[in-house]
Amino acid sequence: EAWVDNAADATVSVDSPPRKAKLLVRVVSAKGLRPADFTLRGGSSDPFVVGQVVGRPETQFQTMIQPKTLNPEWDEEFEVPVIEVGEDVELKVMDFDKYSKPDLLG
Repeated sequence: EAWVDNAADATVSVDSPPRKAKLLVRVVSAKGLRPADFTLRGGSSDPFVVGQVVGRPETQFQTMIQPKTLNPEWDEEFEVPVIEVGEDVELKVMDFDKYSKPDLLG
């Protein structure tokens, strides 16, 4: 409880959970990726993008895999929770491999 003698001088403080900011990340496309998979007909990749706030793996997000292309188009959006203004978001373009770890494309 608090009493205020002069309402004009009153300051009100309400305990509430801090607002969580969200950053909207839109992954649109890539062009001219390097081929990571080679066949007799040439090279291609199965690219996808993985991202996160640097140092916060719980914020990780990933696009769909675009099979056999060097010019993928994702057009996907992600809401990423941020704690502080100025936090960095890291994006990596990867090549999906069914039987091994993904390869970094850029």
